[in-house]
Amino acid sequence: MRDLGGAIFVGGGALSRLLPSSLRYGVAGLGGKVGFRLVGRTRRQALENYAGILHQPESSPEVHRVAREALVGYAKLMADFVLLPTLTPERVRAMVDWDGIEHIHKAREKGKGVIVVTPHFGNWDIAAAATTAVGLPLTAVTEHHGTSDLNRRVVEARQRIGMNVVPLGVTAGKAVITALRRNELVALVCDLPPKEGRSVRVRICGQEAVVPAGPALLALRSSAPVLPFVCRRLPDDRYRVEVQPPVSFEATNDKDRNVERLAQAIMDRFDPILRANPEQWYLFSPMWHHEGQAPAESTLAVAG
Repeated sequence: MRDLGGAIFVGGGALSRLLPSSLRYGVAGLGGKVGFRLVGRTRRQALENYAGILHQPESSPEVHRVAREALVGYAKLMADFVLLPTLTPERVRAMVDWDGIEHIHKAREKGKGVIVVTPHFGNWDIAAAATTAVGLPLTAVTEHHGTSDLNRRVVEARQRIGMNVVPLGVTAGKAVITALRRNELVALVCDLPPKEGRSVRVRICGQEAVVPAGPALLALRSSAPVLPFVCRRLPDDRYRVEVQPPVSFEATNDKDRNVERLAQAIMDRFDPILRANPEQWYLFSPMWHHEGQAPAESTLAVAG
């Protein structure tokens, strides 16, 4: 039986397909502004997070502006997300420009697969669609979304664009190692505190945060290169996928220390991007680490 979440996803997609992009984004932008005013809990969390990035008080007009624009950007992301089931490779290629795709091709020459990592910035699902649209094999580890009906529809939408979807959990490690051994791309998000799996403390935008240790653990276990990338929304509401060269760090004989160092090296690559465009970094849940808060215990095994 279709539940409310699944019905909204299907209905929203049908409505979005009928609207020209300018009107679709206009409606989404209005919804984001209304949400910022009316959804107090989200607004308060956003203000706390963006105050940390900007190093200004939550009452600052600039913090309010960035938080409001972030809600607008996220609403536009959702307007694009509900279109996923109908996006063709040709349409995706028309929506997206690439900068640095040669880094992926060069990294695959080593035959160990490639780990591509991104924060919740711009539009990660469009980045995945753009990746498969140019013929690159992609496996992504994703969280469960809402009810079972909504989650099924989200997974099916991602599969239609060519993504191999692996649910976050104890079996994810084996699946991603297998994908890397086939010299495929494995996509992981690397910023928000994980609901499952081991976490690690890092510094980002001058703040201490707890982020997933999974990307660093997987890279150290597999020897696959780690390439940071973002999918940036452009002023004309198109996108540009920006891929960086592989991350390097100074290894030690301490495995735990290597996880910390690699995780920090990954976040260091994103730091200038996130500082320059905080309104495209979607932070609506607790981000900053507070003293006395312990990292989560590991429940996601990166299998060999």
